[in-house]
Amino acid sequence: MPLMDDPGATLESAQQDAARYAWAEAFDRFGAADAQTPLAADDLATMADCAWWIGKMRHCIALRERAHAAYLRTGNPRRAARVAIDLADHHTDLLETSVASAWIQTASRLLKDEPEGAEHAWLNLAHALAARQFEGDLEKSGRFAAEAGELAARYGDKDLFALTLAMRGTGMVFMGDVEGGMAMVEEATVGAVSGELGPYATGWIYCMMITVSSHLADWQRAGQWTEAAKRWCDRQAINGFPGVCRVHRAEIMRLRGALSEAEEEARTATVELGSFNLFFAALAFRELGEVRLRMGEIDAAEEAFRQANEMGVIPQPGLALVQLHRGKPEAAGAALRRALADEGLSPVDRANLLPTHLEVAIMLGDIETARAAASELAGIAASYGSPARQATADASAAAVALADGDLGSAERAAKRACRLFREIDLTYEAARVSLLLGQIYQAEGDLDAAQFEISSALSTFDRIGAVPDADRARALLDSVIQPVAAAQGRRVAKTFLFSDIVKSTNLLDAIGDEAWSDLLKWHDDTLRKLFAEHGGEEVAHTGDGFFVAFEGADETVACAFAIQRSLAEHRRAHGFSPQVRVGLHATEAAEVKGNYHGKGVHEAARIGALAEGGEIITSVSTLNCLSGPVKTTNERTVTLKGVAEPVGVVSLVWRGA
Repeated sequence: MPLMDDPGATLESAQQDAARYAWAEAFDRFGAADAQTPLAADDLATMADCAWWIGKMRHCIALRERAHAAYLRTGNPRRAARVAIDLADHHTDLLETSVASAWIQTASRLLKDEPEGAEHAWLNLAHALAARQFEGDLEKSGRFAAEAGELAARYGDKDLFALTLAMRGTGMVFMGDVEGGMAMVEEATVGAVSGELGPYATGWIYCMMITVSSHLADWQRAGQWTEAAKRWCDRQAINGFPGVCRVHRAEIMRLRGALSEAEEEARTATVELGSFNLFFAALAFRELGEVRLRMGEIDAAEEAFRQANEMGVIPQPGLALVQLHRGKPEAAGAALRRALADEGLSPVDRANLLPTHLEVAIMLGDIETARAAASELAGIAASYGSPARQATADASAAAVALADGDLGSAERAAKRACRLFREIDLTYEAARVSLLLGQIYQAEGDLDAAQFEISSALSTFDRIGAVPDADRARALLDSVIQPVAAAQGRRVAKTFLFSDIVKSTNLLDAIGDEAWSDLLKWHDDTLRKLFAEHGGEEVAHTGDGFFVAFEGADETVACAFAIQRSLAEHRRAHGFSPQVRVGLHATEAAEVKGNYHGKGVHEAARIGALAEGGEIITSVSTLNCLSGPVKTTNERTVTLKGVAEPVGVVSLVWRGA
């Protein structure tokens, strides 16, 4: 960006840029003006704001320190105190609690003999934050926030008043008053959504709404507000808040089964927040570990959990799950018992640990401990009545009932859990309960029903890349279908096609939820029409992906080409369409009642997961089944997760074919 030679003109442009929230441009212009003539206190404070908004925390702190000194030199202790409060907040974000405390004391000293004003309200809010984050004292924090709110109302500071409402509301929710607390947070959020508040208050109120929704496991609300906050951040060209939002987005993506996208979001958040907000950076590392666990990357997951632990966030139950994956249930159980022994844990914190505690207890044959965990989860679900909490409690009750041999109760509870998880679109959790329901049906002797549920779970796990869960489902399925296949099944040669929408976030942001739903319907209808035209048999449809079987490779390749061409044509005609990846593999499989099983199906799913949006990947062996040549590129040998032998794959060139 070209900068003006006239310092006065440059400074005026910087001020105008800051007023319209063009943070990066303003920061550069302030810097150019400062290099020629040192900035005055007000401009230093504004430049510090710009640095904060673009994620340059250390620059921001240095500028605020200069502004603080400048205000003191010019005899303005009130403004100096206000800057000291901001510095306390920044050092809190960097987990530098001693420095933060010193700046709060500085602000208190400067305001001690000053007439009461809005600065005193901001000081009370700083004390509220310190009580919550340094001492974990929510009641004390609430008292300070209430005092800040009274002062904010008295002096007409709408931003501060809304922040105190949100602060008090989140504290009340954390202490168990969900109804009263959410009413306060929602009142504060109205001001943020309506545009009545400044960007700082708006951003933090969005963040508090998302945090409290996640705390309550209200994933539908959390997802909606996370997307709204992300769009707001994009409009404001903000670097810092997106990192915070990404942590929540990654968690929601993981629960909904978008594991690759969740990993990317969490990994990006660790970078964006590493020098901006270390607490949220630690949460990002913990979330990265959770995602990698589900993808089967155990060593990488443990490393992410280690990073979170070093930054002050206890990475449980993730580390316990690492121990389980390594065949150490006793160590996992001991770690969870230590975590649950912490008297400071809230019921919600305990609810996050108890399902894994229950799973480990059942594995170790400790049914009494598992039963106690299920009972506690039921109580928490009754108090914090989100569908996700209730579904988790029902799934836990089903697991204990299965272990007890009470199959009727187990079936009823598992069905309730599965229905609730599907209603709130938690794909991964729903698949886990389908697997449990399959085990229940197997214990009841209904092998057909067991095969259906386990196959459904396996299809989902394969599609989303949840490798350990897929391996477990595959082993369970083998134990179910072997007797069925012996009586009813047969070996068949098929060419399988797996398709999946990828990288949908940007498109969703651009067109909105309603248009996205219409586009998904168009996608499903279009692909189903093409499957029928090319003789494909739809085996499964989960989320936004398809599993289709064809008699021969020629028809499969022709269908894959038609899919990508139809999407490209829609993109040319309408300006947008989903990015779809397609994988093909000719192989043998066991066919049992309209479904297909075996190593070949697993390979086909893994090959599909290798593709990028707009790409068709096939195994090299499939090319030998074609009646004529096709143009290919990027031939390579890959190791597929869960497959011992390397597999040759190649991308098919469909454009112009």
